[in-house]
Amino acid sequence: MNQTPECDTVKSKILVIDDEQEICELLQVALEMSGHQVRYATLAEEGVALAQKEPFDFAIVDMVMPYKDGLAVLEKLQLTQPDLLVIVITGLHSIDLLRKTLDSGAFGVLSKPFTLADISGLIELGNSIRRVAPPLHALSPVVRQTVELRLPTTGQGTLEVPAYLRDLARALNFPRIISDRNIPLAVFELLQNAIHHGNKGKEGTTVTVRATLANRTIAIEVEDEGEGFEYGRIMAMRATPTTETKIRRGILLVRYLADQLSYEKDGCLARVVFRAVRTPQRMVADQSERVKCHGSRTH
Repeated sequence: MNQTPECDTVKSKILVIDDEQEICELLQVALEMSGHQVRYATLAEEGVALAQKEPFDFAIVDMVMPYKDGLAVLEKLQLTQPDLLVIVITGLHSIDLLRKTLDSGAFGVLSKPFTLADISGLIELGNSIRRVAPPLHALSPVVRQTVELRLPTTGQGTLEVPAYLRDLARALNFPRIISDRNIPLAVFELLQNAIHHGNKGKEGTTVTVRATLANRTIAIEVEDEGEGFEYGRIMAMRATPTTETKIRRGILLVRYLADQLSYEKDGCLARVVFRAVRTPQRMVADQSERVKCHGSRTH
């Protein structure tokens, strides 16, 4: 278990728990160069003990470690620090595992191999959600309201928009797990796909986000200007680490977080729906999808 000096301008305090020291050291160097303070432990018990001694903003936890399952570590960290945002990293590509990890309270899940941009994006998103937003006006009571935002493909706004939609959900008294995790994480994922895979980062293109609020429901559309994609082909692919399977994993993540996900305009427009109350139909659909996943080898 390592020690790093205190810093007066630290962005976040991050705890890394991974049995591979090389990964711990790489993450420490990369994240500290970005202004974060990092502690790491190569044993699960040492990581949990460290969390019991000092506060952290984030924990990055490997799913598979000797003698300890990553979900068990996640549970202990949450008992120790309820406000800790835990990012789980895994080399397994299972939708059932993804679902189980999010059900356990993880803030995010990253599949190996991941990039520094992937993990930094989740950390910045978490910090953006934590910030106190200015009070909202003209939202109470809400009968119906539509907001449209247009973002440049440069990526500007990919943190502010999820946080803004979080505030709208809070104003409608959505459960905190939906307003502070499900909505921001799903929208962030859709924005990343629209910018990098839809518009392919082309200068001069934009991504449009529309949010419609009605009856404690938020419907969000994310539309890019790209050529679209074949939804059925992407979803039928085997879980091998390629660019297209990364898109597939993102779709599976969003499909789990939202009550409804659909694609229009040849895949250029993604539409997600979030409800403040989980409907019986949604719970039945979740159960049906769990049964399918248990019997599928492609997930």
